[in-house]
Amino acid sequence: MSQLNPTPSTVEQKALDALIERLINEVSTARSNSNDFYAKITRLSNFILDCDSEKSEASPPSDEGLLSTLNELINNLRFINRRNVEILQQIDKLM
Repeated sequence: MSQLNPTPSTVEQKALDALIERLINEVSTARSNSNDFYAKITRLSNFILDCDSEKSEASPPSDEGLLSTLNELINNLRFINRRNVEILQQIDKLM
């Protein structure tokens, strides 16, 4: 009889943990780059990004675990990508 929710092996769990750690690092790098872009463009022209004032992002589920962590990382990347697009649009307006 097969299990409906098999427990991942130790090797799979370590691989998944390593993948999540890489994703966390990439999110951190993306956020840092976005903040650097924002600081540079602010020196050229004062403006406020609409996405910085929005609170419309869905919050990740409150329970702890892998799905919650992945959902939070995806929401962070989605916000950072929206922010970077808006920064690029502001740069285009200035140029």
